[in-house]
Amino acid sequence: MKTILLTLLLTAMLWSLTLEDALNRAEQFSPELKKAQADVRRSQALKSEAYSNYYPTLSASYSYKHRNEATLFSRTNSYQYALSSQYNLFNGLADIFNIANAKEQIKISQLQEKATNADLVLAVKKTYIELLKTHKEVTVREEALKLLEKQYSDIKNRYELGMSAKNELLQVDVSLQNTKHSLLIAKSIQTKKRAELLKLLNGNLKVDEQIEEITDADFPTFSLINLEKEMLKNRSELKVLNLKTNQLKTQSKIIRADYMPKVNLTVNHTIYDQSEKLGTGVAQPKDETTATLNATWKIFEGGRTKAQQSAKIEELYALNSDIEIFVQSLKLQLSNAYEDYLLAKNSQEIAKHSLSSAKENYRIVSDLNSEGNIKAVTLLDARLDLTQSQMLLNNALLDLYIAHARLERVVEVKIK
Repeated sequence: MKTILLTLLLTAMLWSLTLEDALNRAEQFSPELKKAQADVRRSQALKSEAYSNYYPTLSASYSYKHRNEATLFSRTNSYQYALSSQYNLFNGLADIFNIANAKEQIKISQLQEKATNADLVLAVKKTYIELLKTHKEVTVREEALKLLEKQYSDIKNRYELGMSAKNELLQVDVSLQNTKHSLLIAKSIQTKKRAELLKLLNGNLKVDEQIEEITDADFPTFSLINLEKEMLKNRSELKVLNLKTNQLKTQSKIIRADYMPKVNLTVNHTIYDQSEKLGTGVAQPKDETTATLNATWKIFEGGRTKAQQSAKIEELYALNSDIEIFVQSLKLQLSNAYEDYLLAKNSQEIAKHSLSSAKENYRIVSDLNSEGNIKAVTLLDARLDLTQSQMLLNNALLDLYIAHARLERVVEVKIK
């Protein structure tokens, strides 16, 4: 018998999921996070592409030509090999600015990955805790249902003996049916929350895997002013917007580079099948090397460059407005999350006191009911108070976990 119990206990432990396990699985399997990581690698590749403009290009070619008749300077069949190299000596500083733009994009994609990960952590914590809440609610309502079923059985016996009125029996029956319905709703919400967690873990949640209670949380007291400072310093999305302003300034410089001249050097080495002579002179050598220095300068292009610069300036103004809007939105998020945190924290003692009183009241009323000294509705009220107090305490604690998680997401730093 002991062996069976030990086996069952070990099996339960193997098939349980902690919050830390859930977070690890989400970070390992989340397609949204993988996409963000791919964006980081893509931006790193684009930086390498930008650097490639500092290196010369080298290309090789081969051509073969067939004529049905020979001419003075060519035979019926001829071929040539060519090796060509080109180097950009000056590109109006556009290459430097392109590299700077690519570096900014890497920082942006890394911050976006960090923000995606922070969103994922909050979503997993919130769903995990809400699933815990539904577990506790189902348990409380099942206990309430048992109490009501016992009360209904007692009142029914009294009614049949003529000791209770029919309306008392009906009152208990209505409460019993309402509790059954509330239990059905709680179980339905429980199923939906588990499906949400399954989605966040990308399907990596076993059917029989049960979630564990959270026992290692610490809820400190802190200043809203300090939290706001941390938020404005750490929030990834705000950093992204500020980096994008730098990008727009860099892109404007890239556009201005069109006003500058461009200088390219091209070197070709060509090998023909044989040299060609015209009298005593060489019409075509066996091989030749040429070097070409090419300089271009756009003088006028219909105002295209100026229009592009104006568009970038307006885009920068719009982005600055987005930053202001986002900062105000962050402050509102922080204010709401902080208020939720204080509410949940201050509700702890109230909920504990309420539950203690509700338990004692139900005990007294239940004893009086056994003696037939009170009406059924009084016991119903006492039972309802007990159920609500139990749920209040459960929700106050779990709401505190959620509020703390939201605060950490808004500030984007561990709050200790």
